[in-house]
Amino acid sequence: MRSRFFIILFFLSTSVGVMAQSTVDRGHPNLRYFEQNQMHFGFTLGFNTANFNIDYDLTGYDSLISIKAKSQAGFNIGLVSSLRLNRYFTLRFTPTLVFAQRDVEYVFASEPKNLNTTKIVESTYIMFPLLFKYRSERLGNFAAYVVGGGNYGFDLSSQVDYNNDVVIEEQLLKINKSTFFAEAGFGVDFFLEYFKFSIELKYSHGLGKAYIDDGSFWAEPINDMKPKMFTVSFHFEG
Repeated sequence: MRSRFFIILFFLSTSVGVMAQSTVDRGHPNLRYFEQNQMHFGFTLGFNTANFNIDYDLTGYDSLISIKAKSQAGFNIGLVSSLRLNRYFTLRFTPTLVFAQRDVEYVFASEPKNLNTTKIVESTYIMFPLLFKYRSERLGNFAAYVVGGGNYGFDLSSQVDYNNDVVIEEQLLKINKSTFFAEAGFGVDFFLEYFKFSIELKYSHGLGKAYIDDGSFWAEPINDMKPKMFTVSFHFEG
């Protein structure tokens, strides 16, 4: 699935680049007065790969030999609003709905082979990234940029109110509703005839504990668990 996605991404970026460059070749750069407007609006679509960094202590757990998180693919959809600060810097706010999943696998020693139990952690975040964008000089219909800043995420799917006072098999690994992220990334702006199209790769790393230490069997051996996410986004601004 990932290989297919990157193939699609490659052909999409190549096609957009050809479209943008063809206009320059005719001597007519696109959106020549784009920077004269202080505010720009649009929308964003994207794909993400979410995961956890887990630190654990298995003291007292004779049969539990490891805990590891497996990343899963998700997608994003949101709005884009950009405030131009000067020639190179922009303040960007992109409220986004993010669907993400992480699988936390508990490995138990058994004969003749190990036994695995997977706790699926699904999240539906409303995210509010506030990022500074530094853009290079425009070269024809292209410009490269980097972004960095913070993000607040509220998980609509968080099951913090679930009663874990049940049999172990039915207990959940619960995570907090609110998470703060530090974010950094880079991308390329393509100035097309009627709008600006951007392809961006961004990394988000959670700050603070993501899980709820409620004394349940699945949470007890975990010392710390922080979320992380890679996102490929496609921005459309007018």
